[in-house]
Amino acid sequence: MKINVYTIYDKLARESGPLFQAKNDKVAYRQFHTQLKEIKNIQKEDFELLNIAEYDNEACQLQDMVTVRVDIEWIAFCDANPRTETASESRRRYKEYLATKSPADQLLKEENDA
Repeated sequence: MKINVYTIYDKLARESGPLFQAKNDKVAYRQFHTQLKEIKNIQKEDFELLNIAEYDNEACQLQDMVTVRVDIEWIAFCDANPRTETASESRRRYKEYLATKSPADQLLKEENDA
């Protein structure tokens, strides 16, 4: 079975926190949102959820290790345009989706890719 691996990136500290697993981006986003709600006086825009890999627990291997920023717009886009696809296909589609976004969004993508 394949499980996605995530981390929360702190933009101000320029580092990520511990890794955690979730079934999909929606479940991970819920965990991310819950964790941020528990901390008082926090600026949510200082953090972002990153999907960093897929873990195959039968083969005991990390696969498809490409970091992708998870955002609510992407989740809504996927809901509006459902497909059955692998994680790598989903990540490719995400990059194509970002290409349609504003220049500011492009800069965020480039920072995440660096």
